[in-house]
Amino acid sequence: MTSEEILANARALVPEIQRRSGETARLRRLPLDLIEKLRAAGVFRIMFPRSWGGPEMPLPQQVELIETLAYGDPSVAWAVKIGSDSGYFCAFLDEAAARELYPSIDRITAGQAPPNGRAVRVDGGYSVTGRWGFASGCTHADVMVGGCLVMQSASEPPSDMVA
Repeated sequence: MTSEEILANARALVPEIQRRSGETARLRRLPLDLIEKLRAAGVFRIMFPRSWGGPEMPLPQQVELIETLAYGDPSVAWAVKIGSDSGYFCAFLDEAAARELYPSIDRITAGQAPPNGRAVRVDGGYSVTGRWGFASGCTHADVMVGGCLVMQSASEPPSDMVA
């Protein structure tokens, strides 16, 4: 799907998004069937690179997409902006880990990147503790992000790495 096709798909959804804004407000989240229509429209894949099969949508078109959706309902635009960060987050991961976390470029991400947790190295990975507040889009996210300070051990100060 190209950037232009995604923009056209989003424009076609605006009338339905407008009609359903009251429902969205009552639910205090986006209706799940609307999320699936947005997913099918390609709006959550915008930041994925061409090497992944994504559109690698330029920033001006990303802004146009979000603005277009906001005419329908600003909360839809907000949720799409947050959920479309998947391709961005992949750039910071080892390729194999990114492909495991995102087997589809239409997966939706939510969460908080500030390091409100600690990840202590243990055999086979990390033990994570922390406290994160509400994350926009968490009710329909496929992947949740929680920023952590990476610790060598529970008693040592954090390393330079933030996960």
